[in-house]
Amino acid sequence: MKLAQKLSLLLLALLGIAILSLGAATAQATYEEDFDTELHKSSDFGIQSAGFNDAFHVGTLTIRSVGKGSVQPLYSLRIERSGNFGGGREYDLQSTTVINYMTVFGSQVVAKIKYGSTTIVKLINWSSGEDPLASDAITTAPQYPITIDFYLGVRNINNSAQATDAGFQFKGASGPNLGNFTIMYRKEAGWGTEYTIPFGASSTTPQAFFTTNYNQGSTKYLNKSAINKTVYVSLKIEQTPSQASINLVNASGSSKATVGSARLTLTGYNSSSPQGVTLTFADGNGSTNSSFRLKHSELNYYIPFFLYLGGAPVDRGVPITWPNLSFGSNNLKDLQVGGIDYQSAVSAMGGSYSDTITVTITPLDSNLVGQ
Repeated sequence: MKLAQKLSLLLLALLGIAILSLGAATAQATYEEDFDTELHKSSDFGIQSAGFNDAFHVGTLTIRSVGKGSVQPLYSLRIERSGNFGGGREYDLQSTTVINYMTVFGSQVVAKIKYGSTTIVKLINWSSGEDPLASDAITTAPQYPITIDFYLGVRNINNSAQATDAGFQFKGASGPNLGNFTIMYRKEAGWGTEYTIPFGASSTTPQAFFTTNYNQGSTKYLNKSAINKTVYVSLKIEQTPSQASINLVNASGSSKATVGSARLTLTGYNSSSPQGVTLTFADGNGSTNSSFRLKHSELNYYIPFFLYLGGAPVDRGVPITWPNLSFGSNNLKDLQVGGIDYQSAVSAMGGSYSDTITVTITPLDSNLVGQ
C-alpha cells in the first residue's frame, strides 16, 4: 500500500451568532484524479449510451456554490481543453498484450454531468478543444453540487475481461495524456462574456485530466491492477453545510460537535489481506501539547480544543491506528471537536476561530507492495 494523499482539514468555530458576509454566492471547483485505473464495463459507470463497451474512470470534477446570498447562475457550462488532441483523431492506446488481434485501440473522453435530477452523458470532441457540457442555466440551490465524471472509452474490446492481463499507455513517447482543462460559464444567456470557475478559492490554472504520466515508455499503465498489485489509500474530509461551522459552546464541557467525516478509500489491487493505516494529525496554530487550538481570525487569541476520530481522542502528533480497512470507499468515521473550556467559550472575544489540521497517512502493511 502506498501513501496517496496528504490533505488538510479546516475546522471553523463561530462564537454566538455568526457574522456572515452577504452577496452573491460564487462557484468553485475541485478535481480528483482516480488512481484506480482498472478497465470496467461502461454500464458500471452508466455511460453505455456513449457507444463504448468498456471505459476507464479518469477523475471527478465537483462544482459547489460557496458563500451566502443568491446562488451563482451558470449558463452554457463547458470545458476548454489545451494539449494534443491528435489532430482531430481519437487517442491511441497501446496494449501490452494482443486483444482481438489488435494492440492499438482508439479511445475517447466521455463526460457524465449530474446536477439535481439531471444526468447528461456527452462525448468530448477533438477539433476545437471547446466542449459544451450543459446548455441550460444551472441557477437553483438544490442543483448544487454539480459533479462531472470524466471517462476514457475504449473501442474494439468486447468486454473488460478480455483485458485482464493488459496494461495500456498512450501511444508515442510524447503522447497526449489527455491534456489540461478549465471550466467556463456565462452569467447570463446568450453570447456574453465567459468566466472561469476557479479550482479552490482563486486558482484559474488549467487542471490536468491525468497528473500521472501514462504515456508510452513511462512506468505507469492504465489497467495497472493487472500488472501492478499496489494498493493506494486516499483520505477525504466530508462536511455537510451545518458542519462547516460550529458554536464554541456546543463543543465545550462534556459536549462534542461533529465537524465532518473522514473517509478512507482503497483503490488499485483488491487484496484479500486486511489493510490498515495510521493517521497523524498536526496542528496549524502551533500547539505544543496533546490538544489543538483555534485562532481568532484577526487577533492572536487562542482557544484550546480536543479532536476525536470515530469517538476516540486524537493526540496531536501521535499516530492513531485505523485497522481492518475494506477495499473501496466505505471506511468512514466521524470527526468531532470537544473539550473546550466552557468559561472560555462564553467569554471569548466575538468573531471566527479556525485551525488548519494536516493529516499524514502511513500504511501498516507496506509489505504487500508488489505481491
